[in-house]
Parts: sequence; structure tokens; C-alpha cells
Amino acid sequence: MTTNSNSDRPVVSDETILQFVRTHDDPCVTAGEVAEEFNITNEAANYRLMKLCDREEIAEKRVGSSAKVWYIIE
Repeated sequence: MTTNSNSDRPVVSDETILQFVRTHDDPCVTAGEVAEEFNITNEAANYRLMKLCDREEIAEKRVGSSAKVWYIIE
């Protein structure tokens, strides 16, 4: 993982995020868990997860009025 020269925030690859989702103890993850793992904002984690979902590398499920979880497509 590298850092962005404009800030202290790390630059995380899509593959690194996918690997985190694949190897997580639970079958799904939240954007908050991704944000915490990689020291990025919840908004950045949500954006990255949505992009992976758009590419059909992961899927999402709404679990309440506003919460989502993300999981690997089998």
C-alpha cells in the first residue's frame, strides 16, 4: 500500500480491497470495516465498493433503511 503525496491517506488497490472482502471473518463487510482497515474515509470506502459492484466483482445487499453490506459473488 502506498500513500498519496497530497495527504497521509493510503492508496489502496482494488485487488487489496477484494482480498480483504474474500478473507474477512464474516461473509460480508461494511464500508466502515473497509474504511477502518485501510485508514480511509467511509465515503471513500463506499465509493470504492460501489465501483467494484459496478464491475460485478462484488455484490451489495441493503440490510435496513440505509445500511449496506458487500460480499464476493460466487
